[in-house]
Amino acid sequence: MSRPRIQKITLGRTLAIISVLILLFFVAGYFHNKTVGKAVLPNGLTRVSILTARGSVELDIEQAKTEFERERGLQFRKVLPKDQGMLFVYAEEVKRNFWMKDMLIALDFLFIDGNLHIVNIERNVQPCEANPCPVLSSKIPVLFVLEVNAGTVDGEFIKEGDPVIIQ
Repeated sequence: MSRPRIQKITLGRTLAIISVLILLFFVAGYFHNKTVGKAVLPNGLTRVSILTARGSVELDIEQAKTEFERERGLQFRKVLPKDQGMLFVYAEEVKRNFWMKDMLIALDFLFIDGNLHIVNIERNVQPCEANPCPVLSSKIPVLFVLEVNAGTVDGEFIKEGDPVIIQ
């Protein structure tokens, strides 16, 4: 009589273990699907890909989404690592103005519309050394502005009209 009871307990434990493993499998799948296609990078960086005629240019960027982050931008930075930059994210498409006040490094500016295409580029913009600082403006309304190291646009053959993927 005791032997069937042991088999029932073993079968019950086996079913419980299988149930837990199935649950863990589905939970892991759920969280995996939430992150697939999103570059998970250190320090809150996001991956941006620019699709050029010569291939994809991959950049790890910081996002400036709040008014404070957009006002501060890359000011006072002494260096910007290669293949990194800052993406200014806005809620609506309008003409955007930028200047290089308190900047220590030269930058390339890529103005990106709501269809995620580069609509104009400002190359090798130097830091402002005296007030008033010159203002850079997008030619048409844009939703994003991407700042990268000066020389990136020419070095990577980035052109107006190139599509952008923000992951």
